[in-house]
Amino acid sequence: MDIKVTENGADRMKFTLSGVDPSIANSLRRAMIAEVPTMAVEKCQVYANSSPLPDEFLVHRLALVPLISTRVLHDWKDSTTQLIYTDECDCIQGCSRCQVELRLRVKNEDLEHNRTVTSMDIESRDVCEVDGGIHCVVPFDCKKHLEVDPQHAVVITKLRPLQEVDIRLIARKGIGRVHAKFSPVATAVFRYEADIRIDRDIMAKLSAKQRQAFANSCPTEVFKYHPDTQNVEVANNRECTFCNECVLVTKDFDLEHPDKYNGLVSIQEKHQIFHFTVESNGALPPAKIVSEALWVLKSKMERNLQAVKRATLGEGRDEGGMLMEGDDQMDIDG
Repeated sequence: MDIKVTENGADRMKFTLSGVDPSIANSLRRAMIAEVPTMAVEKCQVYANSSPLPDEFLVHRLALVPLISTRVLHDWKDSTTQLIYTDECDCIQGCSRCQVELRLRVKNEDLEHNRTVTSMDIESRDVCEVDGGIHCVVPFDCKKHLEVDPQHAVVITKLRPLQEVDIRLIARKGIGRVHAKFSPVATAVFRYEADIRIDRDIMAKLSAKQRQAFANSCPTEVFKYHPDTQNVEVANNRECTFCNECVLVTKDFDLEHPDKYNGLVSIQEKHQIFHFTVESNGALPPAKIVSEALWVLKSKMERNLQAVKRATLGEGRDEGGMLMEGDDQMDIDG
């Protein structure tokens, strides 16, 4: 397996995965969508709500606000502040190890203008400081410590003069397989690399104008036309979307014989090279999403390997050969 990162931004990451078959690439894609843990609002207590939205609508919108979730990852540097799943905690009604308390309390005191309530108005009661850096739970709730563009805030509702909302929120750790609100990605897709081959014998029969039209037919500029040599070359096969526009344009070169230039270009998929695009919804950096998904797959394979070894050795089985309760089971989900 080989991974080559081609773009790594704050919200989007592009990389090329090679040396594996499509099942592994699809497993990685599904792990990023449904197996990487994040934080999301699970419970709400509405103390006041005179906004235009009913309580149910308002709570639903709050549950979908992406929460900064670096504290739930397996490689979080401070184990004392790392958040765990609720069912793994020994507490009864929730504690600082398995949940975070938030508060949305806003009243429009302006008698002349409406007020927009955003995620910047959500305050966290559980802000931890590690190595001199503030690690918040909700995006933009640490506006006193971080420089945040208000245009990036998530709009929750709007208030007319003297209207108010006062809601207590409880955020917990979860994965997208349980509920879509826990999914850390807005987009996680891959496409095969294109194997593009041009028949030079047929290309030699085209005029310079036709060659230029052929190169310009690609919407993603895969081909490049050189006016000085009148040659067409494959400049960037990574951008090919398999739209077949380069194939269709050849039928317009001779309307009486539309099949005359069939075979000018052939496009096939390389089933061992995959170009990934991962876009984060703000809960985690895209690089963290990819690394956590790889760790999840590695952990599943290790558990399955241990289960196979135990089954091979016959350990933990009753007289009928069935695994006894409490023994390792193979993890094949996802």
